[in-house]
Parts: sequence; structure tokens; C-alpha cells
Amino acid sequence: MANTMAKRGKMGRINLMIADGDCEYALRLADGLMQNYGHIFDISSYSSKESLNGALARCELKPDVLLIDETFSADFIKEVTEKMMPVSVLMLTEDPKPPTPDSICKYKHISRISGDVLSAYYEKGGSKNYARTGERNTKLIGIFSSAGGAGKSTLAACMAAQCAAKGYNALFVSLEEIPSTSHFFEEAPGKNLSFAFYKIKGGGKDVPAALESCTVMSCREGLYYIPAPDDPLEFNEIRREEIQEFLRNIRSSGKYDHVFIDMQSGYSVITETSAADCDIVFMLTGGSVLESVKNERLSQVLRVKESRREADIKDVMIPVFCDLSGSCAADAQAEFRGKKINDRLPFDPELLSSSGTDPFFNPSSEYVRAVSGILSKYVIPSGNHINKGEIS
Repeated sequence: MANTMAKRGKMGRINLMIADGDCEYALRLADGLMQNYGHIFDISSYSSKESLNGALARCELKPDVLLIDETFSADFIKEVTEKMMPVSVLMLTEDPKPPTPDSICKYKHISRISGDVLSAYYEKGGSKNYARTGERNTKLIGIFSSAGGAGKSTLAACMAAQCAAKGYNALFVSLEEIPSTSHFFEEAPGKNLSFAFYKIKGGGKDVPAALESCTVMSCREGLYYIPAPDDPLEFNEIRREEIQEFLRNIRSSGKYDHVFIDMQSGYSVITETSAADCDIVFMLTGGSVLESVKNERLSQVLRVKESRREADIKDVMIPVFCDLSGSCAADAQAEFRGKKINDRLPFDPELLSSSGTDPFFNPSSEYVRAVSGILSKYVIPSGNHINKGEIS
């Protein structure tokens, strides 16, 4: 049986052929890849030797990548490979730990399969620069605090989760020195932020593919995240222009509606650069003496930077009071850099005692309701919700 997917054919898409004896698996994999990565791949799938040979005889297909079931005979795989001469051949295996670099476990998340295919294609010399979707006007939203422990990671993850619940494509990225990505999202073996910056440093044209290959879709529909780097000290080696290239590629992918960036605490080149590229920066403060001192020092630094035209982030910064102790309230006259703090996040002990994103979908949580209100006020245009699992 053959199922040749509709060729929506833009120049530069990678031709991917799937050949697997399990008809249902082949169809599901092809359909999932087309739905989520149709801007990258032109896909055809086959579930028998006869249907595949028939397509070859009619010269219907010249794939760039061949995904083929390892249960097909070695002679048949060799024959097909010689006829089609794809850039890369990858074996589909049921082994959770594939024995060779050219093998892919069949039963893992589709985002990881897509990433493995892209990596193999470019590592074997593939040259196509696939078309971007360009369909979404991506907003970059930074979450920042002058001192650690203000709750910015929780806010960034909660905002991403709620945007996903409302039907938007949301991405969570942590640029913290000690990232908390694994606290909210499951560990995902494979490529991570290290791989993306490795490709950026190399200056290759496969940076978009590298970002695709290290991005994971969580179990919550539409919510994406990039796993933390192998070593947090790698951030010490990242330059200003590399952060800019990273964010430029994310924005220009057209894949996401909103990208939530968990920024480093305090002032740094990474913080300044990412803040300057954001559409909105939520500045969290808890009202402590230490934070007040650091906020004032940060204001002084930014005033100097802005006077020299080295930074211009004042207009995009929105101060938010976050009560993590449950014992204090924001001063009604409190402000940061001339902006009154009008938005407040209440104390929620459930968020402090649990991990994962489940608490972010609790409609009875005062914290969740407050975050939803901030999103509606600053991020999501009024009346423009997609209304898919929206929190009331």
C-alpha cells in the first residue's frame, strides 16, 4: 500500500521517504511530520516492497533522506539505496538505544525523529536551505529580575503553558546560568541548546535546522522547549552577536506565536542583548532590600547605557511584583525606572512544592489567574484567543 503525501512543493524542502512494513506506523509518522514540519519536508510513505518498487519504476521519487525499516532484507535495502542515491539513509529500529549512528528508534517523540533526520541530512552534506513558514508574527517576551529567586522561571514557564492552553504555539527557552528547564519539563535525551550555539558559532547555513533538531514538543499540545545546555558555563563563551543570531532565527522561523525567554538574573551581556531584542520584558521584583539595591544599580547601568545609545530597553520593560513569601504586599506607590508597579503575582504554595507544568493549568489558582490577566493585558490581543483549552 502506498500513501504518497500531497507535494506542497516549495523549492528547498527536503524530500523525505518513509518505508516501513507497519502500514499504520508509516501513515502516522508521515502524517505527523507533515502536520508539524510540512515547511521542512516533502514526504512520501510506503509500507511494502511492491509499492516502493512501483514508485521507483515510475520514477516518481528522488529522496534526499530515506527512512527504512530495518526488518526489510539487507539486499533489498541495498538495492533501493543504489537506485535512489539519497543523501542519507537511516534505519528505523525498535531498539530504544539504536546500535549505530545511522539508526533511529521508531517509538520516540516526532520532534526528535525530525531532529535526527535533519541532523543526518546536513552531516552527510545536504545542501537544501528549506523554506521558512513565515506565517506567524513571533513575539519575544523576556522574564527578568535583578536578583535570583524572584520567580521569573516559574512565570516564564507558566506563561508558555497558558499560551499553549489557549491554542498558541509557545516556546520556552532558558538563558540562565543555572537553567531550571528540567524542573518544569521532562528530560529529553539528544540535542539541546549547546548544539544550537555550536552551529551558530560555526556560521553554517544549517542553523535553522539545528534549532529544529534541538527543540522538543512537550506533552501539552503546542508547547515547545529547548533543553538546557550540557554545561551552564558555556554561556560564558557566548558572544553578543551569537545571542542576536539565535533570537533572529527563532523569530524568523515563523513557527511560534510567543517565545518566553527565562533571562539571566542581574546585568550581563546576555541579559542586555536578549532584552534589547525582546518585544516585552517583564521585570520581576519581590520588594526585598537586596532587590531594591540591585534594582537601583541596574537602573544606573541602564541609564548610562541608554545615554551612550548602547541599549534602549526602557520602553519594553514592565515591572511586576511577585510575592513569593506570602508575608508582604507591594507598596502601592512602588515603581521601577519611573514606571509604577501595577501588576502583582500572589503567593501560591503549590508552585513551590511541585515540579512540572500541571499547576499552571489549575483554573482555581490565584497565581494562574493573575498570570492569565497579565497575558491578556500585554501579550495576547483582546478578543484574539484561539479558545482551545483556555483557562477561564
